[in-house]
This record gives sequence, C-alpha cells and structure tokens, in this order.
Amino acid sequence: MKRARHLLVNQNGIVLAGSLVILSALAVAGVAARVMLRNDHRSVANLRTGSQAFYLAASGIEWSKNQVLATNGLTPAPAGGTIYFTSGSFAVSFPSLLTTGPLSAQLVVQSVGLLGANTHSLQARLTKYYDLGDSALGLRGNIGAVSFSGTGIAISGVDYNSATGQPVAGSKGRLALSTDSQSLSDLVSAQSAALPTGSLQGGSSAAAVGPSSYFGSTIVSQLADQLCAAPGAVVLQIPVSGQLALANQSWGTLAAPQIRCIDGAAGAGDGVALSGISSGAGILVVRNADLILSGTLRWDGLIIVTGSEVALRSLAGSTTNIFGSILISETGNPSPSAVALEVNGSFRASFSRTALNPAAALIPTGQLAGLYASLPVSIKQDYWRSVTP
Repeated sequence: MKRARHLLVNQNGIVLAGSLVILSALAVAGVAARVMLRNDHRSVANLRTGSQAFYLAASGIEWSKNQVLATNGLTPAPAGGTIYFTSGSFAVSFPSLLTTGPLSAQLVVQSVGLLGANTHSLQARLTKYYDLGDSALGLRGNIGAVSFSGTGIAISGVDYNSATGQPVAGSKGRLALSTDSQSLSDLVSAQSAALPTGSLQGGSSAAAVGPSSYFGSTIVSQLADQLCAAPGAVVLQIPVSGQLALANQSWGTLAAPQIRCIDGAAGAGDGVALSGISSGAGILVVRNADLILSGTLRWDGLIIVTGSEVALRSLAGSTTNIFGSILISETGNPSPSAVALEVNGSFRASFSRTALNPAAALIPTGQLAGLYASLPVSIKQDYWRSVTP
C-alpha cells in the first residue's frame, strides 16, 4: 500500500518523458515538412520545365511560319528541322499539305519542345495565300502625271466581297494605290490632296498611298504577254485607224471568268473606248493603247494596261466600279506631262480577293508558278492545339 501511494505521489521522470514526446513530435513534424518542401520543390521544378517545354514548342510554331513564308510557291512543303538552345530544343515537321486554290494552301505543322526529360507537342494549321494584286490600283514604270478630278472617287485597299459589295471582316487589306517609287507616291499624294477625305483609303493599318516592291513593270509586261497567249484568251486588235469603239459588252462572270486582250501599236496613241453598259469578270489586258471609259463598267478581277504611251481614262459622266485590282504600267518614254491615270466621273476601285481568286485560276499553272515570287504573300494560323498526352 505504501509503495503504491509513493508511486502516485512521486512525479520524478514525468518531465523527461514529456520532453521526449514533444521532441519526437517535433522531429516527425520536421521530417514531414522537409518531405513536403522537397516534393513541392520537385513539383514546381517539373511545372517550370514543363512550361518551358511548352514555350519551346510554341516557338517552333512561330519558326515554321517564317519557313513557310520563305518558301516560294505553294508546294512542296518546307523542310522541317530541329533548333537547339543552351537548355532545350524544338523539332518541327510538316505532316500534311493541301492546295486549296491557285493562290492558297493549308499546311499542318507539328512542333515538339524538349527540355531535359520534359516534352510538349503542339500542332497548328497554317494557311498560306498569295494575292493577285498589292493594291486596288497600281502605277508602274515611266509615269509622269496623274489627274483626279471626278466628283465620286473611291479607291480602297480594304478587302471587299465582290458579290455583296461589303468589306470582308477580319481580312488583311492592302494599299489603296501603290507605286514602284517614292517619287511617284509623292506625286499621287500631291495630286489627290484636294479630294474629299476618305477618297483614297488603305486597308487595315495600310497607308492609302505608298511604294511597293511587288509587280514591277517588267513583270507586268511579261504577265500581260503570257495571258494574251494563254489558251482561251480572246484577243482583239485595234484597227489601223488607231481607235476601237465598243459598247454594251459582256465579258464573263465570276462563275465563268474570261481573259480578254486588246492590242494596239506601240507608241501610236491607240485607244479602245468602252461606252454603254458593259460588264465582265476575269482578266482584261490592254496593251499599247489607252483604255477609255465613257459609259458604265462593272469589272470583277484584274485589269492590266501596259505598254508604250498608255493610260486609263474615265471620262466625265462615266460610272466605273472595279472589284479586284488595276495595274497601269508605262514601258515607253512619254512626255513628262502625259497623263497615265485620268479619273473623272464616278470611279470606284476596291481591292477584292473574291474577285481576284477566280481570275488567278485563268493563269496557266506554269506561268503562275513563276509569278509567285512577285506576289504579296501572307500566312494565317487557323488553330493550334496541344497534342501532348
């Protein structure tokens, strides 16, 4: 009995036992915290390297766009490749290519980013497209004078749908009026300065008037010659009198576009006059002659006026509505005061891919392949997605 009472009263060793329990608990907590911190560190490191692998793959997608743009033509697909960095790499391949028209193709690109043991794979579809025009109206060659005096002039690089007459939402626009030299751009800007605001309108962020490296004068002449020699081209000769009068013409539709060529004699001052109500779609080429518009004309596609001592003239009282692109190229040496573009009356020229694409289909494949290097090119990313498991 005394021994039991002694044990109950005597508390020797309880502090030591309690201290050991507390130290044990703290040791366990410390080990657990260390394990948790180490796991968190590993998770963060894995997440960081995984994100870096993703960004490497995304960089590969951007690199592929440059490769696509640097490759002339629609086919073949550009070569893939692997780019190495200090801490990682990306590998790009092009598993498929589909030509969707004479001016466009769709490519699927796959990019794999690698960083250490982490990989990330992205896939995207890119659309590469060329334009059969760099502006609503282009001036090339030895042009010394232009004139804008109409009351209803609207030249726009905004991309219009020729069927609806409305701008295409989200599409890339072009210059309203392009030239092949800064001095000619300055001349056009000075001559058009008195026009109402908005008469010359650039598409998207493009300026209204500016120089362009596309469609040089030599290229325009070569294209005109090739078009007029193409199968199915309808060629009219200006008579020896030097003047050809045409009225109420119907030269193709968007569903059935045509190539029409009108030939004059170089340097002779020849001209073709269109009167009445005329319309057409496709490609109209006038060589070595003035194109004189005195009636109503609606054209969908490309109009080329090229040669020696040539001009496009829309007379007072005329109504002109062009969807697509116009190119005027002077290859001769006319007087500096000779007017190559004379705009009167109601004149509207609107850049339009929906009108130019059917026109491009009229150009023989071999000739179009040789033309790609002279055409404006763009690329659009249709989608991208992660294909990493």
